[in-house]
Amino acid sequence: MHQSFRDQGYLLQLHSLQPVDCEIDGVARHDALEILGDGDWHSLAEQVPSFVADVWRLRFVATTGHIAVEPDICCLARLPSRSGFVMGHETGERISSAVLGMPGNSLTLARLVDAVNWAVAAIDIPMAERRAAIDQSALTYHLLRTGEAEHAQPIEAFYPVPTRDRMRLVTSSADEEPLSLNGASAIRLWSRRLTKQISAMEDGQPHSGSFLEIMTAKRGIVPSEYPISATETKADRRHVAYLLQRLKPQRSTRVVDVGANPLTPPPYAALAAESGCEVIGFEPHPEAFEELQSKAGPGETYLPYAVGDGNTHELRIARESGLTSVLPAYDGAFTFLGRSRQNMETIDRREMSTVKLDDLSDVEPFDMLKIDIQGGEVMVFEGAAAKLEDATVVITEIRYYQLYEGEPMFGGVDTALRQLGFQLHKIVEEKGKVIPNSQIDRLKRSVNRNQVIDADAVYIRDLGVPDLLNDEQLKHLAILAAGVFESFDLALHCIDLLVKRCAVPESTPAEFASCLPAQYLR
Repeated sequence: MHQSFRDQGYLLQLHSLQPVDCEIDGVARHDALEILGDGDWHSLAEQVPSFVADVWRLRFVATTGHIAVEPDICCLARLPSRSGFVMGHETGERISSAVLGMPGNSLTLARLVDAVNWAVAAIDIPMAERRAAIDQSALTYHLLRTGEAEHAQPIEAFYPVPTRDRMRLVTSSADEEPLSLNGASAIRLWSRRLTKQISAMEDGQPHSGSFLEIMTAKRGIVPSEYPISATETKADRRHVAYLLQRLKPQRSTRVVDVGANPLTPPPYAALAAESGCEVIGFEPHPEAFEELQSKAGPGETYLPYAVGDGNTHELRIARESGLTSVLPAYDGAFTFLGRSRQNMETIDRREMSTVKLDDLSDVEPFDMLKIDIQGGEVMVFEGAAAKLEDATVVITEIRYYQLYEGEPMFGGVDTALRQLGFQLHKIVEEKGKVIPNSQIDRLKRSVNRNQVIDADAVYIRDLGVPDLLNDEQLKHLAILAAGVFESFDLALHCIDLLVKRCAVPESTPAEFASCLPAQYLR
């Protein structure tokens, strides 16, 4: 929507890590490395694009004094400024960085630049912590701490259409109230989600008379000439598409996510994007829950409940929301590992009533439990014994080195799950840290992260007695093994059992294997 900014008299720059071959009238092109500086930014952008975007945005604002805007912002009028600040509330509590300008003397900007420098250098710190130090929540946090939040524009200035109402940008109906854009200087189009939804619409284009159709038509763009086609199945996910079509379980595979804070994509994200599973997620952290609600796709339901043992606990809300827990932080982690006290700092305490999964009648039988709640895992397992009888997979964080007082650690989690009929299947993404020492600057961190901290572990229903699993459970386990945690040997084992039961054709194992990515085959 660069033309909308040109219409308001703005000079535009496009910063990109990738070459932009076409000429864009009135837009000066720049290499993003001019702002990012030295580093393997191309590789990092493939792994965590949001982190690279936040680093670029804050360094751009600090070094140029210009306004940074996301490419899906449509400008309706000159952007209002208060004391050099150009920014606005996305919600009542959160200030967005999608439109961001700050004066050079801003205390918030200075703190965020320091945080950027730390996050870029702290390669031995988990990426979730590095992202949290500079993301949108960090922006809001520092603005509130410095008092500079008073310069933020109200919601209607830049974000008059929240993401949950994004379809109103591309639909036109006599039954709907017209969009209210009074006082709006810009509008966000929520392109990542909206593009997928437009592709599912008739002819792959916005409705005639909709906001997006009108805005593009004003600039001589005819949407019918640029339809958005439905995304084709990626070649390296053909095996998942094959299983979904061949196994055809009686209902969709169902995932329950306890602690669904969206700091990083969940392991089932690709399967959900392929409409291969339904998701019901639980997240008590207010801002995290609001973000989940705003980005929920088809088949995704989120609830603000704290899942536990059914009792009331004190929730310690940490500076980094992903470290929020009912348990106090273990001081030894700071002493020995030099972990950041800032990220684990408790910024709020709230009395929190927990619910048992077994007591929630609206939670239907599910196939996989994914859980990440910083020390409360065993409480959840004990309160979900009945519901877990149908499940075939549990993906849980396991702790090797203590971070919270009284947490169950790996041994406690493992014992609880074995008592419920699960066996450890595989360890995913084991995380370690370089132990602080006088010569740490001389050590290559990539080969000296010797202190293990935690990992994500996949537990599966014990297949030592396969007759205890019915055909439907085997189908869901095969789909999860192939589509979530890439255990193709396990998926084939389940398919073989189904063949023996005459539940699928004999050709299924060979056909599935033929669909696997080349690197998994001889």
